[in-house]
Amino acid sequence: METTTATPAIKRDSLVAELDQSSLFSTAKRHQPAQSQRSVDEEHIAATVVQQNNHKLKRRKYELYRTIAADDEICDSWRKATDKPSFDRIASDIRMRLWPSDIPFPSQIISNILSWASNPTIADDLPLRFRSVLAARKQNNTKYKKQKRNIIKRSNLTLNADAKRKLLDSLPIIECKRQSTPFPPEDLYISETDEIYRKNMAFVLERDLPDSRLSRKLIFQLNHPSSWDEDLQHRKLSHDLSPADSGIFMENNEPVAIIIRNACNDNRILDFVDDAIQETIATRNNARKEDRGHISQMGLSAGSRKRHKLGWVRNIRKAKSDTEMHRRVDYDASSAFAVLWSLVRSLLPDDPILNDFQKFIGLLGSDVRMDGNHTMDADSEGRGTYHIQIGDKDFVFRNAELAPPCGVMAENYCRFIHNESQPHKWAVSLTSSRSFDPSLPSIDAGGHFYIASYAIRIQAARNTLIAWRPGDWHGTSLFNINPDTSNIKLQYRQRGLCIVTGKRILGAVKKWRSGLISDADLDKEEEAESSTAETTGDQSIDLWIKDLQSATKTSTTKESHADHGIRASLRLKQKPRKSYTTGVPI
Repeated sequence: METTTATPAIKRDSLVAELDQSSLFSTAKRHQPAQSQRSVDEEHIAATVVQQNNHKLKRRKYELYRTIAADDEICDSWRKATDKPSFDRIASDIRMRLWPSDIPFPSQIISNILSWASNPTIADDLPLRFRSVLAARKQNNTKYKKQKRNIIKRSNLTLNADAKRKLLDSLPIIECKRQSTPFPPEDLYISETDEIYRKNMAFVLERDLPDSRLSRKLIFQLNHPSSWDEDLQHRKLSHDLSPADSGIFMENNEPVAIIIRNACNDNRILDFVDDAIQETIATRNNARKEDRGHISQMGLSAGSRKRHKLGWVRNIRKAKSDTEMHRRVDYDASSAFAVLWSLVRSLLPDDPILNDFQKFIGLLGSDVRMDGNHTMDADSEGRGTYHIQIGDKDFVFRNAELAPPCGVMAENYCRFIHNESQPHKWAVSLTSSRSFDPSLPSIDAGGHFYIASYAIRIQAARNTLIAWRPGDWHGTSLFNINPDTSNIKLQYRQRGLCIVTGKRILGAVKKWRSGLISDADLDKEEEAESSTAETTGDQSIDLWIKDLQSATKTSTTKESHADHGIRASLRLKQKPRKSYTTGVPI
């Protein structure tokens, strides 16, 4: 009995205690400081105001987007826009004419407008004209992507490994043997006919040389070899490759040269490359005025022996103040080199040619590429954006491997038999165009390529890809000049581009990366070069093949491999471009 009567009492006492505690808690809560309660209320009010302001800003931006979409000029520009620069101009127009100053301008305004326009909730509010522009662009984009796929498929720019192997296996193997002495002989220009000899005599033999330090070269008449030296009367070419023939010249199972005719299967791409070369020739200095024709350097340069300047070549000779034009020329030229590099990677064997270039790129650092003077969004792996203009369509290729950093573009260029020292064993060239007096056979028009170390002639033809070793004696023959300059159809025209690199580039990059040449010193050299009159570049290619002179040691700090990448990024990619005339950052 005692046990049963005690239990309810204990429970009752516990319940009373719990109620008392609850009452105390409620009392304490009711008596919280008024300041704390006000703080909570203020935070709630502030959050509500921010939310309301954001909502108002969002609605105001949507109203702005609708105003933009209803603007006739914007609609016209949007319909015609084909690339990033086009949309950058649209964004600039929006900012200048239509965007209020009290609202921050979105960095991704084009993407924001497209995102707004794709929202189904505003479909009925979207201006009809802008809706038709977007619909037309969607249809055009589908067509554009299909055309781009067809270009890639038919052009030979991206052959897979099996297709490359099949193509290389189809090329004839031509055994050759190194000559005891070069034929045609070294240090001589070549003429193949009496007419070519006569028409070039004055230029080669009588004109004033552009540099008094240069020695005058003479002409070797291939059709009369004994006229030069009786010992040559029985010598002749070992191999003469016709304009229609491809082949691989081999010595002891090692390739000497590879020639691929019709390398690019899309002539429209070849026309784009040829147009880019014409632009370069028209605006950039001739690097070898002592030779027949014109050759311009493009890409990275180590500067002159007196002025060490690792940067984009400074060889502009026309309209220096037209910065936008020269940016376009740099972009087009570098895109043409990207096409050549794609053909090289797609068609030529890994061993030895591609491996040789990759080894060289590894020594430079993969971030050092032909990047259009910072116009191609190149990354640390050497990938970036290039384009091919075909008619009114601009086909953009993103995340593509860009070409090695140095090269030349040439028109009607001839050089005597010579050899060169480079930091890579192989060089590659593409002939983008060739035309001449139709009354002449091609062989008599001249402009053919010789590898004199093996007595080989490779007859010139449009759309020819050649890989050879610059260390071998080689040269290009003189061409047949037509005196009737009024008739363009009778004129000799041959253009092409070539990936070659001066020996000094590698040394300059290595010294710069290791800190032996500082960014400050390079900036000083750029300023000094900008303050001079015109940088002619006449001897720039000659200077390339000289050893890099000792640079003043401005830093002895050891940099890690990772630091080198940062240094490259800061120097070659993020450094502001300068005006071609004032040197002021732009």
